[in-house]
Amino acid sequence: MEADRIRAQLQGGGMMARIVVERGGEVAATLDVDPATLEEAVESLARVRALMPEPIREEVGEASRLAAPHDCRWEVHENKMGPLRILSFGHPGFGWVSFAMSDGDAAALAEALVKPLPHELPGGG
Repeated sequence: MEADRIRAQLQGGGMMARIVVERGGEVAATLDVDPATLEEAVESLARVRALMPEPIREEVGEASRLAAPHDCRWEVHENKMGPLRILSFGHPGFGWVSFAMSDGDAAALAEALVKPLPHELPGGG
């Protein structure tokens, strides 16, 4: 028996998304939603996924790297609950994704972001 699948496609000239639920290779349900409803669904799914015991993949997959937006929106905020910084990235598909990090992690990230990439080093690819 085929596995259950959830997929999505654009509808209405890009103004709506159709969510398609398949059971055993057959369409079991469809739902057309506007951008705000879709964003709420993505956030809800992400919250549920975060509670699941199976960890995310160990490494970023090739498909995830290829889907990386080129116009990265980001913000840094003070965490009112403790000594952490909140780094938020705006993704056109996932919405805002936030990470809490210590000053040490923030410094390590800043260093990694300005370090030359392998192809920029002498003799690099």
